[in-house]
Amino acid sequence: MKSNQAPLIRKTHAFRYAMGTLGGSLPYNMFTTFMAFYYVDMLGLDIRIYSLALLFYALFDAIDSPIYGYFSDRTRTRFGRRKPWLMVVSVLFGISFIAFFSPPPFLENNGFVAYFFILMILVETSMSAIQVNYNSLLPDLFRDKKERANANSIRMGWMLIATIIGVALAPVITDAIGFPNTALIFGIFSICVWMFVITGVHENKDYQDYEHPKFFQSIKEIASEKKFWLIAGVTCFYNVAQSLMLAGIPFFVKYTLNLDAGSTTIMLGIVLVTAIISLVGWATAIKRFTLVPVWRTALVILTLAFIPLYFAETLTLSIVGGIFIGIGTGGVMSTNDIVIAGLLDEDKAKYGKRREGMYQSIVGLAARLNGLFRSAAFFLVFVLFAFESGDVPGPNPGGASRFLLVVVPIVMMLLSVVISMFLKIDKAEKREDSPV
Repeated sequence: MKSNQAPLIRKTHAFRYAMGTLGGSLPYNMFTTFMAFYYVDMLGLDIRIYSLALLFYALFDAIDSPIYGYFSDRTRTRFGRRKPWLMVVSVLFGISFIAFFSPPPFLENNGFVAYFFILMILVETSMSAIQVNYNSLLPDLFRDKKERANANSIRMGWMLIATIIGVALAPVITDAIGFPNTALIFGIFSICVWMFVITGVHENKDYQDYEHPKFFQSIKEIASEKKFWLIAGVTCFYNVAQSLMLAGIPFFVKYTLNLDAGSTTIMLGIVLVTAIISLVGWATAIKRFTLVPVWRTALVILTLAFIPLYFAETLTLSIVGGIFIGIGTGGVMSTNDIVIAGLLDEDKAKYGKRREGMYQSIVGLAARLNGLFRSAAFFLVFVLFAFESGDVPGPNPGGASRFLLVVVPIVMMLLSVVISMFLKIDKAEKREDSPV
């Protein structure tokens, strides 16, 4: 005789789910921070080719990311919707990441350029698929506001730890054992972490009973929401600023401060450690105040924090600027994903559909279109400063590094702040149980 009782939903531990951020962020932060320095400055890839590669992938990502979200939402297995995807793409990501930093020494000219293009696309597209599925699990696994905020806070903690290792300590590690060996260690570690996370995630099967979202109808409905465009715009320009800041620091330390890799580690470490420490204060602010104003305040602080770096001529002054950047970074990291999760709840309430994958992929697409702006920034480095590569750095490499590290990020963050001002908070959204 069959029981009419609903099946017991196994809870996923927030700590275990959050470790996925460690598995993804550790190698990916090394990838985004040092891919330009490794290929352009160390291996001599022309910066114009590098900027073209960023442009090409940004356009490619306009296709792959929504498709991943669409098929993920429509996936139905006894394991859930997201786990099968994560099982496959996390392995692809780890392998392609290792290969990216290990180009065969016999490659030259067009073969070298083709290798760079192909491996960069494999790393980026597999990370797109990971982010779509992993981020979509947050509102599914943790439906209570406090549980969701707790899980997200742990994720941000793991992200910052991963960034300290993958960004701040990477110069010292790679200086000791080389980029290929560092990538091998990080890539294998990433795969192992993802297997641990995936086996401990228990998706709620009731979400699989919702109507299959239709591709073009979903895009139309999501794109018709003003709030979607606002959060997507803020996320995009914030990501441009952050990625250029991280990528620009190695160039800044080498060409402006004239210091070694150890100083790069110190400067990056200050930014990231400060961000970790600030998480406690930002978490308190989120609990005591309405989320969106806290989110907007963090964006303003981060914007202003870049200004001191423009005038920095010594490591000490650079560290001061890095402290303020860390405070602002911690605030945006603490709030941005929760704002997006709130929009997902609103989308479900309005349309009666669970399509976290589609929503996350389209928001992620807008964020990852930062490649267009990063491509333009690197191309402008060539146009304005005649910086071609580490072999041909041009007459003013110090000015080029300031442009990447400070000028473009300030412009991007100003755009984020302005756009965030248009995200209005209705009275209904100010309830205690409202995510935004």
